[in-house]
Amino acid sequence: MDWKEQYRDNPQVSHLSRGFPSFETIDWLQEYIQENKKYFNSLNRHVDPEITESASSALEIITNGQLIRSRMWSSLQSWLVLTVIGLVTGTIAAFLNIMTEWLNDIKRGHCTLGFFLNENFCCLKQKSNEKSIEIVFRQLSEESCDAFVSWSSHWVPSFIIHLILCVSFGLLAAFACLYIAPNAAGSGISEVKVIISGYKHSTFLSLPTLLVKALGLPFTIASGLSVGKEGPSVHYASCIGSVIPPMVVFWFKDSPVKMSEFITCAGAAGVAVAFGSPIGGVLFAIEELAKRVSLGLFSKAIYTAFIATSTLQAWNPFGTGQIVMFEVSYDIAWNWWELPWFIVLGLFGGLYGRFVSRWNIKYVAFRQRYLSRISNFGPKEVAILCALTALLGYGNQFICTDMTKTMEILFDECKESNHNAICFNSNSDVALSDWTWTILALFYATILRIFLIIVSYGSRVPCGIFVPSMAVGATFGKLLGLLLEQVHGVGSTINSGTYAFLGAGAALSGITGLTVTVVVIMFELTGAVRYIVPTMIVVIFVRSVASAGIADQMIEFAGLPFLESLDSENDSNVNNINKDVFDENNAEVIDIDRFNVENEITERTAGSEFVTDELVGLSAAPIEKEIDRAIKSGYKIIPIIENGYIVGTINNSSLRDLGDSLDITPFISKSFIKVSSECSIEKLRATFFELGTHSIFIEDKKLVGVVTKKDMVRYLSYIHWRIHGDPFVQERDEIWFGKLWELWGKLE
Repeated sequence: MDWKEQYRDNPQVSHLSRGFPSFETIDWLQEYIQENKKYFNSLNRHVDPEITESASSALEIITNGQLIRSRMWSSLQSWLVLTVIGLVTGTIAAFLNIMTEWLNDIKRGHCTLGFFLNENFCCLKQKSNEKSIEIVFRQLSEESCDAFVSWSSHWVPSFIIHLILCVSFGLLAAFACLYIAPNAAGSGISEVKVIISGYKHSTFLSLPTLLVKALGLPFTIASGLSVGKEGPSVHYASCIGSVIPPMVVFWFKDSPVKMSEFITCAGAAGVAVAFGSPIGGVLFAIEELAKRVSLGLFSKAIYTAFIATSTLQAWNPFGTGQIVMFEVSYDIAWNWWELPWFIVLGLFGGLYGRFVSRWNIKYVAFRQRYLSRISNFGPKEVAILCALTALLGYGNQFICTDMTKTMEILFDECKESNHNAICFNSNSDVALSDWTWTILALFYATILRIFLIIVSYGSRVPCGIFVPSMAVGATFGKLLGLLLEQVHGVGSTINSGTYAFLGAGAALSGITGLTVTVVVIMFELTGAVRYIVPTMIVVIFVRSVASAGIADQMIEFAGLPFLESLDSENDSNVNNINKDVFDENNAEVIDIDRFNVENEITERTAGSEFVTDELVGLSAAPIEKEIDRAIKSGYKIIPIIENGYIVGTINNSSLRDLGDSLDITPFISKSFIKVSSECSIEKLRATFFELGTHSIFIEDKKLVGVVTKKDMVRYLSYIHWRIHGDPFVQERDEIWFGKLWELWGKLE
């Protein structure tokens, strides 16, 4: 049984490509050719047709500025679109920050000066009439105000309100995803990465998805689930990059080259506004999203991120005039003897990423295979997860508090005058007791958060994993830092805040697989310049033990048509193509030799370069039969052969648009790629990756078959499965899935 029969008959193998039907392959080779044609046609439209092609006429074209104006207008259209993308992304990010903070605060109480004011702006409004803004901001960080009132002074009513609101917020987001835009659920980074690599998806970057993602995200974060908004920010920003361009310049919708560029730049802007890290956003687009990067794309990504972050700063959603979540400064310098502990943080981050991605994917598999049988299982699961998170974490300040605020506390450097829940500058019995409870709370928060991330990430609400992972790393790093402070005693040069900072970066790198991006994001996020080198050391050791990023693993698990880069491992050791990738004569073709030439009923195709000297006319019936067979084949690219040799190709869509006309000559393309059947699998893979073509034709003296990009991905996935089996769900996992499902049935 060959590999194609395995895909057809073996459910385990067909599972490897279950996401393929939703994506349509883009032929980058043809699209770049069409893009160049459009560009030069636009130039010709701006040049006076009466000017002849001579040296003097060329000089006149340059002198009167027609060519320069045309090129400037063509370029300005793209920059105009990027500007609008940045403005919209920054505005939505500001709205998300304001709404998320208000929803988080409303679970604890309300503002007496205005119901829709969060605690920060409520206190600002109370004190701004009395003192200068600078004094207000300083005092807000040191004390609370009485304008923001808790729902109750007793913990039981407060907890009940907290629980009800958490579940309600989660259900709102879940039902919006269920009934309006199912694609808005989850992170979306994996699918965006696939789309940018060369595929189209009809609904994943649509306007409804954008609206549900943007509006549902604050409710998801406020529900208390251990998920973040940074990953989904890439998705909603990519939606902006897909929706906005056709509104500004209508013809961009027909240009996959431009649309891919806009989506990539929008993804950079999404990370930039999510973290307040413009350079980090650009590096994220380069390291994670973009398949290939040019200087032009790099500059456009920087510009889009700049516009987005500037817009966010203009809206001032935090009320501080800053775009970063928090800013810390460390007066204590790090020491080289701390290097072993930095390595420990790096190893923790790598092991965390490996452990969480592995078990999260297993739980997602259980959810898809069993929980999906329950009607409306998405909202039901979200409600249970929200209630479980509230019950298990309400008494722990590192769980029930917003993760961003928690990290701000954990990152802070303890001054000598400070003594609170995480700063201990005394050896008294009271301080030791507080220290012990804090250590236990940090340990509990670390373990519980890991568990909650595993079961929450990938649920049917907009959700990310960046900030929750950073929160895990921060609590573990703070735990390690406090232990070291206790060992070295009061007054030591150990700064537990820096260990929380480095732990957050380690966990972020471990779960995402990113390196340089993490270093830059952590620097821009906190402004901790002197800790760039320790962060680099930590990231190096993270990558020494970590697996691939969870987005890449989700691509493989979900069966999405993504062709790995050339530096990734290839399990195929086949020397040549032979019939491993294609079946002989598997391509539906338009064969000139099969045309009936007895009846000379038309003259319009007699001069075609694809017709032999003996072929002076074409019979209508055979042509219609040939075209109809090609259309019904379902192949996107149809080869045209003569005497067994490929002489051109035509798109299936062009055949459908012929109507009553039988003249296919204007639609025939001579830009195609063919290789010998002796070509190696690795060379074929490299050709697909570098050129981005839809199909490659295989010749053995004559045309013998065709390989599509999806065929290549299917074949490589099959070879990997045949050698290693399912890398995510093993047989013992299936047994446990069955037992869990039986337990679920008993509980119901």
